[in-house]
Amino acid sequence: MTTAKIPISNPTNKIDAHSHAFAHEKNSPMKARENVAKAYAVGLGTYYLMDHFTFPIGFDDPTPFKTDSISQEKYVKLQKVQQQLKFEYQGGLDVFLGAEVDYLPKFVNETKTLLAKFPFDYVTGSVHYIGKYTNSKGEKMTLNIDSTHSWDNILKAFDTAKFFVITYYEYLQKMVKSNLFDNCSHLDLPKKFNENNKYFNSQENWYQAIVQQTLNVIAQSGMSIEINISGKYKPCKEFYPSPEILSKAFRLGIPIIIGSDAHKPEDIGRDNDEAIAYAKTAGYTKICRYVQRTKEFLDI
Repeated sequence: MTTAKIPISNPTNKIDAHSHAFAHEKNSPMKARENVAKAYAVGLGTYYLMDHFTFPIGFDDPTPFKTDSISQEKYVKLQKVQQQLKFEYQGGLDVFLGAEVDYLPKFVNETKTLLAKFPFDYVTGSVHYIGKYTNSKGEKMTLNIDSTHSWDNILKAFDTAKFFVITYYEYLQKMVKSNLFDNCSHLDLPKKFNENNKYFNSQENWYQAIVQQTLNVIAQSGMSIEINISGKYKPCKEFYPSPEILSKAFRLGIPIIIGSDAHKPEDIGRDNDEAIAYAKTAGYTKICRYVQRTKEFLDI
């Protein structure tokens, strides 16, 4: 095992607080060391080693090989590697332990119990699963709203796109009120496949109203939201959240954090400067990071 420390660089305010140590494919190897090496190489000052956290027993992972989250055993290994890399990069890059955790309304207590097993610095909450749909075989399936065919299934599960989007934001509000999380991931995720307003128009009054209501709940909680860079590379071709939502968040005093949502090492820290400029355009002069679940602020 390597124990030599990496040479000290000049730590910066650049941060990647959302990435994945596994590829979410069957028998995918952990790439924690590669991720941290890339974070250091691109000049980040803070990096969270993390992945999709373990689903509670009883939740139906919708993927064929059950790879939408990683096992507790793998997370234990990830924690051990994080501790080693934290030592190796001390002075050059702050390597913290994080988790992206799905909000599952029926499993709040179980999720809380699982989270208590690890000394996380940062826990970001996501909504990926809302209800069920009936597939071509007549089977009830867990609805993953973030998959390639999500809208085909969404329109099977909900009467209208409007009903789905409102339900999504209501889930976010409940997620915030659960007090399990530090941050809200990819806030306006429903826009991912909504290029050219194919399914809904975010300028309509009903959309603006549910977003404002959600932001008000987040502001009252003290949680942060992330600028999630991956949206730029999805069909929506735009960071999460939209410029309009980010400006509203700033006016409400909601802190922000930055994450690439990288699923491979080469994407760690990508477009970080652009994300910082994006934050400044909305009015932000600081971003936050979390140490032992407590916010710290960095000037930008």
